[in-house]
Amino acid sequence: SPDLPPLAERLPENQRAGLASLIEKSGVPAIVLDRFETWAAAITLTGGMMKDLGVSADLGVERILSSQFKQAGKPVLGLETGEQQLGYFDALPEPAQRTFLISLVEEQGDMKAEFDKMLTAWSTGDVKAIAISFDDELRLSKELADVLIRKRNANWSEWLAKRMDRPGTLFVAVGAGHLAGDDSVQKMLEDRGLKVVRVQ
Repeated sequence: SPDLPPLAERLPENQRAGLASLIEKSGVPAIVLDRFETWAAAITLTGGMMKDLGVSADLGVERILSSQFKQAGKPVLGLETGEQQLGYFDALPEPAQRTFLISLVEEQGDMKAEFDKMLTAWSTGDVKAIAISFDDELRLSKELADVLIRKRNANWSEWLAKRMDRPGTLFVAVGAGHLAGDDSVQKMLEDRGLKVVRVQ
């Protein structure tokens, strides 16, 4: 968007040194980020943080499952397109976008410890711990929680409920944060009268 202030000026003064550190780690010049909308800058910086943690998209669940299903000759569909996913961020009001960016700046100090906790919760199927880690993030902004979790879960549960009217077996994979807490996909499915059974 035109006429955006520099990224640093979109944050409180006491957050700007942290932002500068995050930008330096990302390897993306500040002059480039200054031209991005706040949500886009935050996502770009998130990529830098993941790289710093040694996390690779090539080893992500989605990529591995998609590859396995394609090799088995099974169709692979998406509940959302990439354009829709980015559109959710783009539709956020500017204060929510800035809250998202501030949360990244504040988390960078203990990012490794937080990531390890999330990974342990995910790998052991600890739904309560997953919910706590996501609640901490989403409590920062009601708009973030509504757009990134609640509305998407509602859309997915509606799609799944309709799909249950057709024959066949379907495997659906979503991020762990969508399967934890009071607004989880399975809770929304239960509210629609479907029986949901956990298998571990």
